Amino acid sequence: MDDVAHHLGISKKTLYCTAQNKDALVEKTVGRFISQKKGAIEQICERQAAPLPELFSMMGYIACTLGEVSEAMVHDLQKYHHDSWQQLLDFYYQYLFEKIKTNLVKGAASGDYRADMKPEFAAMLLLQVLRLFLRKELPQFNSSGDFVKNCLDFFLVGMATKQGREVCRAYLEQ
Repeated sequence: MDDVAHHLGISKKTLYCTAQNKDALVEKTVGRFISQKKGAIEQICERQAAPLPELFSMMGYIACTLGEVSEAMVHDLQKYHHDSWQQLLDFYYQYLFEKIKTNLVKGAASGDYRADMKPEFAAMLLLQVLRLFLRKELPQFNSSGDFVKNCLDFFLVGMATKQGREVCRAYLEQ
């Protein structure tokens, strides 16, 4: 807490007015991080009318922002701050899963994605590939945008209808 207070340029007493201990401070920080990410994803979903651009934007945002979370931070959360780590897992495997699944259902209803696709399976598969990218367990890409483009291009060949592939190609050419 000494280091945190010093880094913020405040006294420890002021810091303890905000959080009773280090766990509480980490929990508040992770909670704020998640809240900001949810807000941004909600804006993406509101801005994009069509499912394909929404999925591209959402995956790009997730890859960029979650890529900011260092391996050391993940390790510390897992080892010392279990509740905060659980918050991040819930965000990833519940909130993001539901957002992606909703997009896939919407895309199937609009004719952009195949109607016979299992949205739960496809959403979990997308999240797992994203997880591999964030953990640097995939071949390196030039940028998170390059990863998203390659990943979604690969998935959409199997998920999209002919109409959806045409929408995808037009979006990628922009």
